[in-house]
Amino acid sequence: MPLKDEPTQGMYAAIGRTASQSSRIDNYLRELLEYLIQSPFASVIGAGETNSQLVTLCRRTAKYNHTLTNEQFGELMEVLKIVETVQPDRNFLVHSQWSKVDGAGMHIGAQSTRPGPRLEGRGTSESFRISVREAQAIADGFSQVGDLLEVFIRRTFPRSIKHPLLTRPQQQSLNEMFAPFFSPERDTGVEQRSFNAAREERQP
Repeated sequence: MPLKDEPTQGMYAAIGRTASQSSRIDNYLRELLEYLIQSPFASVIGAGETNSQLVTLCRRTAKYNHTLTNEQFGELMEVLKIVETVQPDRNFLVHSQWSKVDGAGMHIGAQSTRPGPRLEGRGTSESFRISVREAQAIADGFSQVGDLLEVFIRRTFPRSIKHPLLTRPQQQSLNEMFAPFFSPERDTGVEQRSFNAAREERQP
């Protein structure tokens, strides 16, 4: 049985969509880093990095990528700035504990925080009231930011450089798997000679 103060389905949907669109943005940032470094090995560098770390890596790398025009560089800096701007909303929406309160679609979210060292600094938690409509607007904003990144990447880097990357043990296992198909016993020359011999035997 649902608790009386359990968030509404609309609130859950907004939180889930925000998390999903945030992951989409992170994946685009990793792809963008590959293009800026001009190497598929950038996916190794960007793997597991947070959103803010990916933004920093892309911003640093773009300064040294001279394939970008001045207009493209400026546009990219603006897009990365927008990504940084919306990220705090994502963090609070996704990482807070939400409860429904009185009011049309109103919810209150509480999040643990690191206490400030000063007497007047913040405490161990902070909370905000937000409506389902406001939460949905945050999700919409993340979707739009993802669209901005996708459009910039597809328009600026038309050719893909992605290909599967394997660790050394994975590559070794793959080599061993296909080794029988490339062994000397399967030499096409041997097969061709056997075919020719059989054909000669059938001739009168």
